[in-house]
Amino acid sequence: MEKTSSRRPLSDYPGCAKRNRPPAGPIFFQNELMTSKKNVTADLIDFFASVKLALALLIVLALAAVGGTIIPQNLDPHQYVHEYGPRLYTFLNYLDMFDMYHSWWFNGLLALLVVNLVVCSIKRFPRTMKLAAPTAAARITPGFLTKQPFSRQGRRANPLETLTPEIREKMKKLFGRPREIKTDWGALIWAEKGAFSRFGVYLVHFSLLFIVAGALVGNFWGFQAYLNLNEGETAGRVVGRRPAAMIDLPFDLRLERFVVKYYDTGAPSEFRSEVTIIEDGRPVGRAAIRVNHPLTYRGVTFYQSSYGQTLAGTVGLKVASRSDDRTVELQLQPDRPQPLPQDAGTVQIIEFIPNVMNAGPALRLLVRPAQGQPYVDWAFAQRPDFIPPSKGPWLFTLTDHQVRYYTGLQVNRDPGVGLIWAGCGLMLLGFIVTFFFAHQKTFVGLIPDGRQVKVLLAGSTHRHPASFQIKFEKLAEAVLGETPTGDKQT
Repeated sequence: MEKTSSRRPLSDYPGCAKRNRPPAGPIFFQNELMTSKKNVTADLIDFFASVKLALALLIVLALAAVGGTIIPQNLDPHQYVHEYGPRLYTFLNYLDMFDMYHSWWFNGLLALLVVNLVVCSIKRFPRTMKLAAPTAAARITPGFLTKQPFSRQGRRANPLETLTPEIREKMKKLFGRPREIKTDWGALIWAEKGAFSRFGVYLVHFSLLFIVAGALVGNFWGFQAYLNLNEGETAGRVVGRRPAAMIDLPFDLRLERFVVKYYDTGAPSEFRSEVTIIEDGRPVGRAAIRVNHPLTYRGVTFYQSSYGQTLAGTVGLKVASRSDDRTVELQLQPDRPQPLPQDAGTVQIIEFIPNVMNAGPALRLLVRPAQGQPYVDWAFAQRPDFIPPSKGPWLFTLTDHQVRYYTGLQVNRDPGVGLIWAGCGLMLLGFIVTFFFAHQKTFVGLIPDGRQVKVLLAGSTHRHPASFQIKFEKLAEAVLGETPTGDKQT
């Protein structure tokens, strides 16, 4: 005989079936992981879209720009060491403060600002579209009208057929062309205008993207350089400060003449460079470059920066021997060494100074004797007392020289200027749209009530409530007369 158990299975008892189901651990942890990933993504989006991040970035960039203005950029390292000392120079150089606008951290801040603007705009755009969309007629009920920030109500004895055209005409003068529909509770007339003003902030965001893009384009594809040009000389290359290299221009520039005018005190009142632009060996234009009047051609801008005098042609130099008083006349070229008498070495001009402390013109000479170390000496037309003769075997005297002017030009190319100007224009337009216009909605509900018509006036605006209230009161006075009831306003 088969033995049976009198016990009931656990599944027959309430709650036991759940406890005896197979564990769903992997699925549970998978759902938890997906939820965690969603939370992390949402937190990142909120972080990059936050106004606090935008304000912090703008403040840091403004402070950095102040530092970049106070600290001169792209000078020679020895100038910074002389100005700040070795330790502070090392620290500032580590932070790229001497070429700040090309540093990784400054461009990183600009990139983070771009991300903030893009994410913020994308996150808020759907809600802005919803707010700017025309109000659906099905949503507009008498209860909807009484809940608006501005509302009035009253009664008119006119028939509905004659009252509707009158109200439409008055609304048209104050709020633009209205629309009209028949509803199950009466007639509705409403007008909306200025919905575009909700998008003004996006124009400002978009303009900042243009400005940042223009700055980055100028930083990476532009250059800053200088050019020293003698009268009559032509140059097609400039010496770059950023980047530090020789840069070829898409044209040549020739200095025809340099003109200096002086005050009675001897200080210069004006100096200008008269130049000719040359392309493919032919002159294509002439211009005068003065202070605050630069020349721009094919995206390259020349600023008048400095000027000076340099030697023109050969220089007469008298060389006297200290041992036997013999003298020799030499003719020196400014850019090459000249042999000394008796194969005693060479002498070369390293600098011409038009006037040394009112002692007249002078030459700084590099003397390389046949035996011994090179040394520097001076050649004056008349040696002043404050510079004693050197201890070398020769005494040098300047006998003849001709000078000509040279101009010092600062040369810049910034291909991002157009983007920056476009960004400034968009920003101005965005501010005008944002602060001078408002999205205004005005509704008039007409409800037949016996021989009278109950009139419900309502309206809202997302900006400039005081200005809207003035127009709304004019409409209420014109439609309801002097005794409106149900006053409500924000």
